Amino acid sequence: HDGATVSAASVRVRQLGGVLSEEEMRSTLVVAGWEGRDLEEALSVSFKESRWSPYAIGDSGQAVGLFQTHRQPWARFCGVTEDDLFDAVTNARCARLIFEYERARGYPRWANWSAKP
Repeated sequence: HDGATVSAASVRVRQLGGVLSEEEMRSTLVVAGWEGRDLEEALSVSFKESRWSPYAIGDSGQAVGLFQTHRQPWARFCGVTEDDLFDAVTNARCARLIFEYERARGYPRWANWSAKP
C-alpha cells in the first residue's frame, strides 16, 4: 500500500466521480495511519457510511466524505477545513483522530458512527 495508489485514486475520483476500490481504500487507510483490527473495522465502517465515496454527503449536508464525518465540530477538531473532509486521506485521518479520542475516553468502539463494523 503506497501513496502513489492513493494519489492516483484521488485524482481519478475527483475528475471522474465514482468510488474507491477496496485496494484503493485499504491504501488510503494505511496512509492515514490505520492498522490491524482498527483498519479492518475502518474498512467496514467506511463502506457502510459512504460506499467508499470521498464525495458522499449525508445528514442534510452535515456529514461528508468516506466516514461521513460531521463538518463541525470535527473539522475544527482535526485542524482542517470543512472542504478538506472531502479528501480521502484527510477524512480517514480525521476519522482515526476521532476514533482515538473516543478510545482514550473509554467510549465503545465506533461510538461516533451509526454504522458499526
